[in-house]
Amino acid sequence: MSEYDQPEAPAAEDLQFDHAEAAGPAAAPGSPVCAACKQEIPDAYYEVNGHVLCENCREVVQARLTGGSGMARFIRATVFGTAAAVAGFGIYFGVMKLAKLEIGLISILVGLMVGAAVRSGSQNRGGWLYQLLAVFLTYSAIVASYTAIVAPQIIAGIKEKGAANAAAGGQPGNAGAANQPAAANAPRPDLGGALLALVAVLGLLYAFPIIAGFHSPIGLLIIGFALWEAWKLNRRQKVVITGPYQVGQGAPGYA
Repeated sequence: MSEYDQPEAPAAEDLQFDHAEAAGPAAAPGSPVCAACKQEIPDAYYEVNGHVLCENCREVVQARLTGGSGMARFIRATVFGTAAAVAGFGIYFGVMKLAKLEIGLISILVGLMVGAAVRSGSQNRGGWLYQLLAVFLTYSAIVASYTAIVAPQIIAGIKEKGAANAAAGGQPGNAGAANQPAAANAPRPDLGGALLALVAVLGLLYAFPIIAGFHSPIGLLIIGFALWEAWKLNRRQKVVITGPYQVGQGAPGYA
């Protein structure tokens, strides 16, 4: 008996391990049929979360649960999830620009897209690492959507404020001449200061959805649903492999 705290890893694409499915009718009494390859099992079989599998399909399942490179899976999941996040942002921004609508429910669609993409890229492994990745990419796509809405308003406000200050200054030429020595002696920004400013800007951008949520709790609830969908799609599932059982001996699952 083998137990793996891993997600579904079927020998066939349509075989799911998160719920039991009938393996199909046996061709003859005591002759089970493999749930993956649909072939009769003449001698010994295994059970995988309630599915009857032959030896070959059991080996495929076990190899998918334990084999492969974890780093390669994570990189692939990141690439797939990022592509889905960009596509989700494009959908949101396109709806906003073309239809002149701001539909927060699109955030849930983004969560589903990113969650499914990360799970596909991880080869259905799941686990907290992929869950965090899916949540981060989903939230980043939502942040980009909020930024596309809020940033033009902020830039317009800065321009208006600058124009008002210039008008209140009277003669900008004399003022500029008077301030030239001070500007010349001003310290130049260093790399550390630039990085700190970048972190501050990113922190403000990532806070936009939460700040907006104080004014629109429904929007914050929708974001929570989106993140939950991304998290849920990448949860780790337990796969239990038992056997081998001899055909005709009344083993569990085939009395």
